[in-house]
Amino acid sequence: MEIVNLTPHAVNLITNDKTHVYPASGNTVRLDSVEQSLCPALTAALGVPVYTAPEFTGTTGLPQDSNTNIIVSMPVAQYLQQEDCWNGAVFSPDTGPSQAIRNDSGDIIGVRRLVVW
Repeated sequence: MEIVNLTPHAVNLITNDKTHVYPASGNTVRLDSVEQSLCPALTAALGVPVYTAPEFTGTTGLPQDSNTNIIVSMPVAQYLQQEDCWNGAVFSPDTGPSQAIRNDSGDIIGVRRLVVW
């Protein structure tokens, strides 16, 4: 099965016996959003600007063929699942605490599995 990685970096899937690298395709999917409202009370209390969560309104960077199997970020995968607008398989790297593999600096260098949405 061919899978196109639409994240900005390679995804390294590391298992006990091998590493499978999904190189970045050069095309990154991003969520479009509408900026929400300022929360005056919280802004005043904290002394920093506080806004409500953005409303996601679409995506930028998806392939034309909606049957393509893709790796995207978890927020993009959740959006695509919610909108039911993608026919191919949608995967994201499982970066949970027990699945992410980190170097000594704490940077993620790989994951143990993918999540299908």
